[in-house]
This record gives sequence, structure tokens and C-alpha cells, in this order.
Amino acid sequence: MRNIIKKAKTKQTCFHIANAYNLLGVIFLEKGDSVRAKGLFNQALSTELYNERWCGAAIDYANIALTELRNGKKDEYIKNQKIALEYAKESGDEELTKILEQRFSSL
Repeated sequence: MRNIIKKAKTKQTCFHIANAYNLLGVIFLEKGDSVRAKGLFNQALSTELYNERWCGAAIDYANIALTELRNGKKDEYIKNQKIALEYAKESGDEELTKILEQRFSSL
């Protein structure tokens, strides 16, 4: 994954670099390193917003919300949860919106 990120910074690829950051974030979140995971999700988010990929931004905000919840920061969780749902709705992806709503309601 790190090699993909390194290459994507210097050359055009068909793999969107935000996906690599996001996947690394998920790996670190599963390992229990929520600080590092949040940093990677924020890097993914920055790239998604720059490229106007609203579905990706929604997913990144959802992952950031999850890291905040795991860190006991309920207010930050709620804030990022709302932003994730706003981006999902703005993207017009009804399936993503439904998935996020279901996921958030189960937490």
C-alpha cells in the first residue's frame, strides 16, 4: 500500500490515492491504532475533497467518526457522522446514504 502511495505521488495511476490512505487507515484502526488511522483517514479526505469525490469524502468522514467513537469523543463522533451523511446525500448515492444510516444507527 505504501508503494502505491509513493508511486501515485509522482505518476498518474488508475488507482486513486485516497483509496490507499483509506485502506491503510482501516488496517491501523483494526490494529487498535486509532490516532494513526485518523491521520490516514484525514489524508484520504483531503484528497477526496480536492478531487470532488463526495462519496469518498462521506466514507472518510464516517471512518473518522468511528475513530472518534472508539476514542470516547462522542461530540466529535456526532459531528463527523452528520457530515458523512450530508456528503452521502449530496453525492446522490442513495445506497451509500442508506448503508451509513444503518451503520450509524447500530452503533
